[in-house]
Amino acid sequence: MNLIDSSVWISFFEEGSSAAASEKYLRDAEGVIVPTLVLHEVYRQLLKKLSEQEALYYVAQMEEDGNVISLDQEIALLAAEVRHRQKLGTADSIIYATALVHQVRLITLDNDFRGLPQCVVIGSKN
Repeated sequence: MNLIDSSVWISFFEEGSSAAASEKYLRDAEGVIVPTLVLHEVYRQLLKKLSEQEALYYVAQMEEDGNVISLDQEIALLAAEVRHRQKLGTADSIIYATALVHQVRLITLDNDFRGLPQCVVIGSKN
């Protein structure tokens, strides 16, 4: 099972340079989890380029394709520890903590996650 980071969803929806590499993780037979924070980030980015209706269409695909996970106390507290230890930003810490709590791989294009356990950074360096 995979947690798909915002960067991967956006690249896939915009048919970016990493879209083909992203698709194999999005179509993982074991499933995909989608933190509510990822829904927020993707919707926010899509609204910059698309109409509200088009952006909502893509968010609905995310919800349909994945298991949406809300931020809870366990994830919030672990995210604070991760932020302190790994020096990640708040959003990245929450996303990474969600992957750790649910024991799934975090699939991302964001090099800030490179070298962290359970993280797969796809793109030019792989």
